[in-house]
Formats: sequence, C-alpha cells, structure tokens
Amino acid sequence: MNRLVLLFPALLLLGCATTQDIARENRTRTFDYPKDKVITAAVDAFTAEGYAIESIDRPTGIVNTETKSNSTMAAAFVGDKSRSVQARVQEINENQSSLLLTIKLETENAFGQSNAQSIGKNAALELYNEWFKRIEQEL
Repeated sequence: MNRLVLLFPALLLLGCATTQDIARENRTRTFDYPKDKVITAAVDAFTAEGYAIESIDRPTGIVNTETKSNSTMAAAFVGDKSRSVQARVQEINENQSSLLLTIKLETENAFGQSNAQSIGKNAALELYNEWFKRIEQEL
C-alpha cells in the first residue's frame, strides 16, 4: 500500500493548521527538467494515486485534480472528508522548472458546507514532501 494512502488517516487525527497555511517555499520544489515534463509527471503522479484530473492548462502550467472523497459510513454523522491537489509549474529556463503544490483537505458537514481540515504543521509538511517524492518518481 502506498505511503500517501497510509499517511492521510494519520493527518486527520492531528490539529493546528491547514495545508494552505504552509509557507510557499515549503510547497515549492525546483526540478532540472523542462516545464512540460514536470507537468506530465504531476499528472501521472496524481492519476497513479487515484485522483481524476479536473483540468490541465499547459500554457499556464496549472493542473487541478477533482476532489477525492474519503466517505465512510460515519460521514453522515461526522462529515465527509475530501482532498484535492493543484500543481502550478513555471519555467525557470528550458531545462529547469519550479513546482508549487497546493493541497486542500476539507470536511463537509451534514448541511453541505465545506471547511478546511486542520492538521499539524509537521504532518502537512510531510504530506507535501511525500507528493514531491511521488512526482519526482515520475520524472
């Protein structure tokens, strides 16, 4: 079983911050690959982890996944947990690109309202690092 699937339930037990509270420099990596190759690697990593791709805009370098639900029987009582990922790839030069990830973890209550899921800062950093490793495997 892959590490991202195992890591996610542990993140739900912790509190403090949301994944968007993580500083931009901790959500960004530079790769020694052209922009298009990094975009393709992100798409391949997302789909390998079971995310459907909502949109790909190669000129702007933005890839959005559809929201992936973690529904369980308890969702009717405690809310449905979901997550999505956005990649933003920018060309530094023809052989180097930067990748900015934004991970959204949300809980939807019984009234259909979504709220950012709180997790610990270290757990959020680990989640970003796991995604960067996963994308790097595709390069």
